[in-house]
Amino acid sequence: MEYRDKVIEIVQRKGPLLPVDVYKEIGLNVLMTSAVLSELVSGEKLKLTSLKIGGSPLYYLPGQEAKLEQFSSRLKGPEKEAFELLKKNKVVSDKDLQPAVRVAIKDIKDYAKQVKYNDDYFWKWFLLSDEETETEIKKKLGEIGEEKKEEKPRVQEKKAEAKIEEKKQEQKPEEEEPEIFKQYKAKSVKKEEKSEEKKPDLVEEKKIEEKKIEVQEETKPKEIKKIDLGDKFLGQVKDYFENNKIDIIDCTIVKKNSEMDLVIKMPTPMGKIAYYCKAKNKKKCNDGDLSSAYVKGEMKKLPVIFLTTGELTKKTQELLLTDFKNITLTKI
Repeated sequence: MEYRDKVIEIVQRKGPLLPVDVYKEIGLNVLMTSAVLSELVSGEKLKLTSLKIGGSPLYYLPGQEAKLEQFSSRLKGPEKEAFELLKKNKVVSDKDLQPAVRVAIKDIKDYAKQVKYNDDYFWKWFLLSDEETETEIKKKLGEIGEEKKEEKPRVQEKKAEAKIEEKKQEQKPEEEEPEIFKQYKAKSVKKEEKSEEKKPDLVEEKKIEEKKIEVQEETKPKEIKKIDLGDKFLGQVKDYFENNKIDIIDCTIVKKNSEMDLVIKMPTPMGKIAYYCKAKNKKKCNDGDLSSAYVKGEMKKLPVIFLTTGELTKKTQELLLTDFKNITLTKI
């Protein structure tokens, strides 16, 4: 039995397998075994996974796809979330996915297959047949059954309400006064109530807003300096921004000495531009960290800066050049 046939027999009996597993059984060195595997993949006798274990893909025969599910425990963060979502729903619409899940689902190519129906794109569970996929898509679009057709307007209405509610929730953080300035706002409003008579609501509201902006600009450096005494990482970030003439507009401590969300303004030839900044005091940042920053930047409708004291994993560095290329990485 020649080596190609022997490899196929081994994979058929034990697959999916890593190259090292084949090498141990076939009796060739690693280089020769890899050459045989590559030849079989080129000839479409074997397939290899997008998923990698220890940097190596798995080799399997056509028809062994169902066995790939046992390796899903290797998925983490958004990729695991995308896997579970697709496994549960069988078919999902690309446009309905959250940004982080939309990015992650593209990375689980072994479990998610993209299909186009009319002018819309969907992701299907990898074990679903073409006929089952079409049926599931039609069900989701309300094209099967009169009952579905009658319910469709109500579903659309609910979705519209959900979008409106979601929009309100997204706007809330932008309208809400930053925590570090609340005490100053309270003082300024109190003084205003004592010194002036009550005015029509619109005029009063406008005056309070103008006062809030004035208080933010005048008191921000002083208050951030106070917080710096209890949070060394914030002090480090603050010093970095001051040295680079970057203004901190909003600052939320997610985890003391470890993580924070900021809105900043950076000087450019066109003037100062607002950015959302995720600051992480972490030795190794992964794709989940970038996904979180990406989603929050999308919610705030701001470009994203990822500020870290550490490094990115190799996989995350690759994603930074493809799926997260709109995120600017800065190390301090």
